[in-house]
Amino acid sequence: MGNHQSGRVQRSFSEGEEVNFDHFQILRAIGKGSFGKVCIVEKKDKGQMYAMKYMNKGQCIERDALRNVLREVEIMAALDHPFLVNMWFSFQDEEDLFIVSDLLLGGDLRYHVMHDVPFSEECVKLYVCELALALDYLQTKHVVHRDVKPDNILLDEEGHAHLTDFNIATVLEEGHLATSMSGTKPYMAPEIFDCAADVCVGYGFPVDWWSLGVCAYECARGVRPFDIHSATNISEVRALFAAGVYYPSWMSKPFVDLLSRLLCSRPGARISSLAELKKVPFMANVDFDAVLEKKIKPTFTPPRDHLNCDPTHELEEMIIEQRPLHKKKKRLAKQRSIREVGASATLLHVDGLPAADMPPPPPLLLPNFLPFNREREMARKERELKEQAWEQELLQAMGESGAQGSEGEGAAALGCGDAPARPASSTATPPPTPATPATPNSGTPPGSAPLTVSSSGSGCGSACGSRRVSRRSAGDAEEDGRRPCRLSSSGSQGGPGRTGSGGGRSAAGSRGSSPNVVQAGSSRTALSSVAGSAPTSPGDVFRTAEEEAALVAPAQGGAGGEDSPEQRLLLGREQLEQCLTHIAGFSSDLTSLGGRARSRSPTPPRPPASQLPDIRRLQVSSPQGSPPVALDSSGACCSQPDTTTTTPTGCGNGRASVK
Repeated sequence: MGNHQSGRVQRSFSEGEEVNFDHFQILRAIGKGSFGKVCIVEKKDKGQMYAMKYMNKGQCIERDALRNVLREVEIMAALDHPFLVNMWFSFQDEEDLFIVSDLLLGGDLRYHVMHDVPFSEECVKLYVCELALALDYLQTKHVVHRDVKPDNILLDEEGHAHLTDFNIATVLEEGHLATSMSGTKPYMAPEIFDCAADVCVGYGFPVDWWSLGVCAYECARGVRPFDIHSATNISEVRALFAAGVYYPSWMSKPFVDLLSRLLCSRPGARISSLAELKKVPFMANVDFDAVLEKKIKPTFTPPRDHLNCDPTHELEEMIIEQRPLHKKKKRLAKQRSIREVGASATLLHVDGLPAADMPPPPPLLLPNFLPFNREREMARKERELKEQAWEQELLQAMGESGAQGSEGEGAAALGCGDAPARPASSTATPPPTPATPATPNSGTPPGSAPLTVSSSGSGCGSACGSRRVSRRSAGDAEEDGRRPCRLSSSGSQGGPGRTGSGGGRSAAGSRGSSPNVVQAGSSRTALSSVAGSAPTSPGDVFRTAEEEAALVAPAQGGAGGEDSPEQRLLLGREQLEQCLTHIAGFSSDLTSLGGRARSRSPTPPRPPASQLPDIRRLQVSSPQGSPPVALDSSGACCSQPDTTTTTPTGCGNGRASVK
């Protein structure tokens, strides 16, 4: 069978290509079922050998077995166990359904029993342990096999047993029972016959353990415990069960005890789980973990000098089979060509063709057939495991980074918390004098202090990790006779602080003064409409762009080189909006780095709108000799003396407390 393809050049297949019949090279036939056949194949891209089971769609439909095949594929796609024949691929074409599974070259137990292989009690004991592990695994998946027999127990090259053929298997949900009479009669449990005779309501997982006991008895003695055949009626079968099982005298008592517990007619008293099997005295010295890992070597090893199967299967495939598998490619190509010609004739509106010349029906592709690729599933699971490992490493690194950040914050608080507090003014402030307009085209108003905004939008008095917009130094502000202004989170005037930049001077060298620090908690800034000490209405606090331009124009036309309070606030608003833009970008960078790019002082989250400072309490610096002008919550001017003292609590977080 493989001689027809031995000279072909192997082609490579893309990784994302679906597996089909062209991916395999047919070697030889090794088995045959009622409507399916099994052959040895080799996957062309990797050279791995598998067993391919193929079933003709037409025969499946004629025998009403299509539903069983679809269910078999679905069940096998969810199974993976060392003592099961696991499925690797499933696909279909116009003629057949294909199941590609593990290749076990040791043959099935039926082949060896027919050749009178003497199986010792220790060998049968190991088979029972291995198959019990498989049945216990199936029970966790709610699967009842219903066809455990020597024909469906395959041996690998070392002699380990594997369960195969899930064609009549079913899935039982919790609390449900099966009722159909399914299986092979000599290996069917008594409750299945009772269910067919309407004696019981159904059956469950113990039926597979009965079949396991029949197989163990047959391997040890060479014959089945009950003389049941396909033609035996139900009444005769029930009579045989009532007569009991004969055990030869040469069988050991522990072995007979095991068989009697498996071949118990009452399902409730029968061994039906791995836990119950471990309690049997005959299994007292069995290490089931070693059995699962195949560390216990079987006493019988299948011969390796020939295939352990019936050679007539190969002859039937080559001589008798009307549609041999090795000619499928040419046959399908011819059928597809005929269909294409028929489709072209239909498009050309060619009518009146004889019935014999009509094109065949469209390809019979079953939409509910499950295509499966275990290689792809294994690669997907491996990727998921790697992703989980990477996620754990990332979380661990973030945890370590957070711990280091907490230590750094504590050190910063200890090192930067010694800034002296500026005493509050106790004298009344005289009314403000009219502001002197600034000179045209001047970059910053004279006497202005630098503006510092932290990365979170809060004022920061430290040089660690904040973004600053500097105008003039605090010292220059004092030289002009004005006191620098700092806005705290409540909108009140603050005291001195530290900064890393101040017009080329350090905070320590600016004669105890502080820069103008604005906490950017809002994207809008209040404009003060101040004329002397006259109060303004709330509607005059926020103006449109045209009103702001009208305020700037007269200020630029005056003399004296100084800005009005409104002029300075307008320029401050522009710089504040630029700071907010930079802050938003910086916060986005921190988020994308997953917390790894945290500075020494952790960035606090931006407060909600309800907790933002009242910017209408904005403190405005006045011309020389004038007291600072503040806006109350209604927008009116107030000239009360400064009675607050802002004491820095450390430059690590850029926040100050108000006392």
